[in-house]
Amino acid sequence: MEKEVDPNAARFVPSRNLLLGFFSISLFWLGIGTGICWLFTPVPDAARVAFRWMLLFWSVSVLDLLALGKTIAFVMNVIQMKGEKRAAAVIRTLSWGMLKLACIGVFIVLLINVSANPLPGSNLGLLTGLGTMVFVPLIGGLLWSQRILQHGRES
Repeated sequence: MEKEVDPNAARFVPSRNLLLGFFSISLFWLGIGTGICWLFTPVPDAARVAFRWMLLFWSVSVLDLLALGKTIAFVMNVIQMKGEKRAAAVIRTLSWGMLKLACIGVFIVLLINVSANPLPGSNLGLLTGLGTMVFVPLIGGLLWSQRILQHGRES
């Protein structure tokens, strides 16, 4: 027998502020990565190569993190739904999950491409671009946890 779901049950919907924080941290890291590429390459041509690779990996990383977050949010909501709404939510969840898998495929293609054509500055671009996958969740999680702790103290 299927369990009844309370229509007033809490649903996980990422707030506009949460998404705005995610994108602002991502843009902040883009600025830091650009500075690193500019400062640590001795030749301007190498700086352009580093920036190009950094921008490619940064954009795929941001899309990958967004797809991961949306997939998890929809999975949390699908658990509470039933009937036709659940079927539609499952399709949306699968769509975000497929985008996540596509990002992994793009990462593989980019990594093969950068290792097949090593140019001066490409390793620095690779490092700063993939640094997005560490910096954004780390800082975002830190800020989010501080916000939750602050909300807990106020309650």
